Amino acid sequence: MTLLLDLGHTRAKLGEEREGQIFRLGVTPISGISRVHQMLRERQDHEETLHAVSTMQGDAGDELRAGVEEAWGGPVSWADPEKVRGEISLHYAQPETFGADRLLAMRAARHRTHSALIIVDAGSAIAVDGLTEENEHCGGWIVPGYLRQRDGLAMLYAAIHAPAVNPRSTAHTGTDEAVESGIWKLLSGGIDSMCSRLREDVLGGHALVMLTGGDAEKLQVWCHTPMIAAPDLVLEGLALCAQE
Repeated sequence: MTLLLDLGHTRAKLGEEREGQIFRLGVTPISGISRVHQMLRERQDHEETLHAVSTMQGDAGDELRAGVEEAWGGPVSWADPEKVRGEISLHYAQPETFGADRLLAMRAARHRTHSALIIVDAGSAIAVDGLTEENEHCGGWIVPGYLRQRDGLAMLYAAIHAPAVNPRSTAHTGTDEAVESGIWKLLSGGIDSMCSRLREDVLGGHALVMLTGGDAEKLQVWCHTPMIAAPDLVLEGLALCAQE
């Protein structure tokens, strides 16, 4: 079996691939990464392999990866853009700066269908990427995700827990609800606009939209664009690369 680890800026997701299927073993905030370390120590059967991707850079990223390697006690196959790009054509001036997690999500989405694609990865940052039928990355956008948006407005309210809000309502009982609703409306409206632009300018109206990432379930409720829920695309991409 193959263990799969997706380390984002706010969440760590551990899974495994068995007989072509992805099974989640645990999802935890990065602040609770010790739980992942413990799970890795308990699985130190090195007939298994550990394939991982980390989006965090700098000293914090180095420390995070070192902790995983120590807990695993054996070689870790870390994804990088050069390793995982595969058949995808990029137009970045420096292709090595393109996020490995975004490439993994695109590889997994392509494995599911031959159609033109829009991949929305809703994590700490929200990445919207277009992929033509010829596997050409045709552009996209990256914006701060829900938690980053909420942190930026923390001075307006003192809510510890996010209040429940109705996506179809314009009336709110307080500032906390207005902020919560406003953030999701801002994000979903932006994503709807980005998907429309990619379809109109490049991909055509038939392009499928796949939604993944930690906030995917919430965003799907708010967006008007029909989307295919694919919560573990990054882990699926890691599994594909492991097979190679």
